[in-house]
Amino acid sequence: MIGRAGPSREPLSQTDRAAGTNQATYGDWPLYYYVGDLGPGDVDGQGVDGVWFVVGADGKIIRTMP
Repeated sequence: MIGRAGPSREPLSQTDRAAGTNQATYGDWPLYYYVGDLGPGDVDGQGVDGVWFVVGADGKIIRTMP
């Protein structure tokens, strides 16, 4: 959720995918959700396969585990 105390909306955008769909992006990072996350603040997908990481409110990747 982007709120007054949250990240800036400016880097939030979308890109076109080859399949004709759109992909949400934040800065240079494509945004995905992890099916195992069931509620706000869940980050169960963090670090999966060493390639899926949370993007922080500042738009930078967070590689450490919570």
